[in-house]
Amino acid sequence: MWLPGDPDAERNSTHVLVAGGTGSGKGDAALNLLTEVLSRRDVIVWFSDPKAFQDFAPLRPGLDWAAEGGTDTEVMVEAVKAVIPARTRWLGAHGYRQWVPAAAQQQNDPAHSCQSARACGCAGMPFLVAWFEEAANTLRALGDDAFTGIAQEARSAGISLIVSLQRPSYDQMSTSTRASLPSVIALGCDPRDEGFCLPDTVLDAGAHPGAWGNRRPGYCYTVSPGIPEDRYPSPGRTRRFTLRAVPVMQQLATWAQHNGAHADPITAGAAAGVAGQAYAGRSSDSPTAQPAALRAVQEGDDMTEYGGGLLVDLEDAGIDADAELPEAEDGDDAPIFGQETGRKPSPEEARRFFAEALADFEAAGQMVVGPKDFMDWCDRHNLSRPWVSERLKEAAMDGRLEATNTTGRWRIVPVLTAA
Repeated sequence: MWLPGDPDAERNSTHVLVAGGTGSGKGDAALNLLTEVLSRRDVIVWFSDPKAFQDFAPLRPGLDWAAEGGTDTEVMVEAVKAVIPARTRWLGAHGYRQWVPAAAQQQNDPAHSCQSARACGCAGMPFLVAWFEEAANTLRALGDDAFTGIAQEARSAGISLIVSLQRPSYDQMSTSTRASLPSVIALGCDPRDEGFCLPDTVLDAGAHPGAWGNRRPGYCYTVSPGIPEDRYPSPGRTRRFTLRAVPVMQQLATWAQHNGAHADPITAGAAAGVAGQAYAGRSSDSPTAQPAALRAVQEGDDMTEYGGGLLVDLEDAGIDADAELPEAEDGDDAPIFGQETGRKPSPEEARRFFAEALADFEAAGQMVVGPKDFMDWCDRHNLSRPWVSERLKEAAMDGRLEATNTTGRWRIVPVLTAA
């Protein structure tokens, strides 16, 4: 499977859908593809996994950007949207109609220069893979059209979108998004879902992933530019990644840290303009640094683990459940809810405090916030709360906050971008 296009071979670049039911081997299929991607010197990977990188922990140090779902993934999606026009302008200015490997090198060819009649010497632009594992979570949070614009526009910017989910049906992802993902790795699934995974022509030719279900992990059909079409209905099989593969993946991640590509100034600048300090790029740790390792999680029954019986918090262990309640004391009838605490700031102080709160959130990499975040910040600084709502509206009008698809949640616009 090829992600970038090749003008000489008349092969278009592509986006990929990885689809398969629980237990079908999507994780191993993803590892097959991701290890190949990370072994190259001309690509960076932005990777989102709501499962906290359960399958991908050894490779995480080699990623340019890693998000564990939630607001971090929401920011990553917005960053991908922002880098598309920036990368497209750069490629066009350097005479590239699409991304090719030469675009990732320093631009020393006058034929690919943003300067007239001479080489510009600009830093190259690596290919970008934007990968979203367990994408159903992201689509539920951001809407079923969250990837549509990216899928329709990203290929011209040297970006491949990879979306992995169990069931790519119309109630999970919009038909527009599905139509814009021309490549697919279809693993075992429910027979009723075959039409969501593979084109009708491939199914008519004999492909039948529903026959495998989860009984043949790793069995798959692959449809993608560059693969002869008569092989589309021929089943393949991914390589299985066992615990013995963990040290190899760790070595690959370390190699990528020191030898792989880093984001070019155009891509990094556009990403930071949306994500602020939430995007820092891949680190280049010292040669003695150890890559992340998998941590085994023991699963068991709570009742068995604690020796049976009722589960009781340690601080409550000495309480006699049958004892009489104590007599009321002075002050017990004082209300504990609805009472305003903290100092109420003046309008000028409120603006200053609100700016400080945004700066604190941004410095911590928390780029999506809501009223509760500000309330907690007020409590920590002994300030009252009612003034926050007015400042939220004011910050949105000033361009410091931008509404998200989730009601009551705002994305912080970094200071330099807002200015």
